[in-house]
Amino acid sequence: MPTFGPNERPDATPPHSNVIRRFREELRMDRIKFAELLDVNVDTLRVWETEGKSKPRAQAALRIIEVAQRNDYPLDIKDIFPK
Repeated sequence: MPTFGPNERPDATPPHSNVIRRFREELRMDRIKFAELLDVNVDTLRVWETEGKSKPRAQAALRIIEVAQRNDYPLDIKDIFPK
C-alpha cells in the first residue's frame, strides 16, 4: 500500500496560493481564532487572504512571522512581501 504525505494524496486539496491563508489552514485554525491570535479584525484577515487586495502592515507581518517561528513553520517576511 502506498504512503502519502499531507499534500500528496490523490484526493488532497492543493495548498492555497496565498501564504497567509495557507499558513492558517496548515495550523488548522479558522479565521476567527487566527485573527484573535494576531490581534486583528477578522475582516482584515479576510482581506489579507484575498489575492491582490492588501498586505498586512509591518507590525502585523512580524506577528505572523513570530507565530510561524513558534510553530516551526517555514515562513519568512519575503513570503508575505514578495518583490
